[in-house]
Amino acid sequence: MTKEQIIDLQDDSVFGKNLYKYVEFTSWTNWYPDLFLSLITPESGGIKLGSTPKVVEKVPEL
Repeated sequence: MTKEQIIDLQDDSVFGKNLYKYVEFTSWTNWYPDLFLSLITPESGGIKLGSTPKVVEKVPEL
């Protein structure tokens, strides 16, 4: 989806106003899953990743 297509859809729904921000955020989480997990991890408990799983997450499947 291009930015122009997203802008055209902005007035079509309540969600449309923030649709471009949502697309940008989901793209970011796909490229940086380790940072996303760090962002949503609670202060106590949760998923703690070492360096190896972070590298493995960023390697695309062939």
